[in-house]
Amino acid sequence: MPEIRINNPEWDAMLNAHARHHHRGPAFLTWHSEFIARFERLLSSLPEADRPAEESIEPWTKIPGDLKRTSTWQPEWDARESRLQGDIASFTSLEELANYINPLHGFLHGAVAEVYGDPNIARPETAPRSTYFWQLHGLVERWHQAWHNAQHSV
Repeated sequence: MPEIRINNPEWDAMLNAHARHHHRGPAFLTWHSEFIARFERLLSSLPEADRPAEESIEPWTKIPGDLKRTSTWQPEWDARESRLQGDIASFTSLEELANYINPLHGFLHGAVAEVYGDPNIARPETAPRSTYFWQLHGLVERWHQAWHNAQHSV
């Protein structure tokens, strides 16, 4: 199980903040964008030897096929991913986007725990310790930024 261990008070504060955050509504996307940026700043402040391997936290570009072969995968998730990957501009508000992503996001946390045997990602207080957390949230951030870019290119 890939686990991030960082001996740093900022890391401890981040874990505590994530445990307390409510993962609903448009604040979910905005808060996690800031959380990712905070993580990147923390990593850049660490010696290279203390950082997780870049490839272990590189954002997914799509939902991994392994997660689509679980017994709980639903055709609805395929449709959601297709819209997020190919028609992001169709969301008229950040709230609509967040409400659309959130059930898929929750499912993916559970699927990662099941498929990859990573109990950290299933619990808010430990989820950021999982390298999969950063890959998953990197994908969510891609969708969020793609939507933001589509809204500002009109």
